Parts: sequence; structure tokens; C-alpha cells
Amino acid sequence: MEDHSINWIDDKSLVIGTVKKTLKALPSEESVFQKHLPDDEIVTDFGELLLKTTYEDDDELLEIVKPVLDNWDHERLAVIDMILIKMALIEFINFETIPVKVTLNEYVEISKIYSTPKSKEFVNGILDKLLKQLQSENKIEKEGRGLDS
Repeated sequence: MEDHSINWIDDKSLVIGTVKKTLKALPSEESVFQKHLPDDEIVTDFGELLLKTTYEDDDELLEIVKPVLDNWDHERLAVIDMILIKMALIEFINFETIPVKVTLNEYVEISKIYSTPKSKEFVNGILDKLLKQLQSENKIEKEGRGLDS
């Protein structure tokens, strides 16, 4: 806010006060965050498995990603971009019920929020190349209605 408004110093206390008042006015029976928390089963079945597998397979994932980077040095990439690419690879390969298009779109959206301004295009391009490569090697197997890869 400070970078975009020359009156920020004058408006700062007003904005903070308004935010506090708005938060206090929210219903107190169940917090907004608690209402939207995923249940334990989803967290363990998906989230923990995704993170654990990405961490454990880090070296193998890097070896899959390196050849697709063209002229990029993997050590110079934004760390969050590399993490997102590796997590998407795990979803492509290990999560049979998640459509590849959903994985691709979700990780591009996450890169828009958490990474650099140009990461969206970069992550999208690398994941698209990796997806084509994995499909040509028959390493992606999806099951369920409408999930044929």
C-alpha cells in the first residue's frame, strides 16, 4: 500500500482500524479459516503424501526436469518454481485420479500467486514439455471416468 499511495502515512491507521473492525465483525461461532479447512483424510491422503513423495524423490525429479530446461541452469531458477514443477510431476505420475489438465492449471495458478511475475509462463512451458514427454513414455496412467490420458 505504501508504494502505491502517497497518502499512506495519513491513511495507515484508518486502514488498520477498518481491517480490525471488519475481522471482529465476522461470526465467531466458527472462524472463516476453520470453516474452509480440509478434513483430516484429505490432508493425509493427498497433502502429506504429495509433500513426502516430492521430498523423497527430489533427486529423481531433478533428473527428469533438467533435460527440459533447455538453456536454463536449474540452480538459477526460482526455488518456488522448481518446487512447483516437482510437485506437479508427482501429481502427473502418482495421483491417478487427478486429471493432467487440472494439475497443469493448478500449478500455473499457484505460480502466479507465489512466484515471480514471469513464472506463470515458465512453469506452464516446462510442465507442458514434461507432460508430453511423460505421456510419450507411457509414465502417466489415469483411471476413472474421463481421465484417460
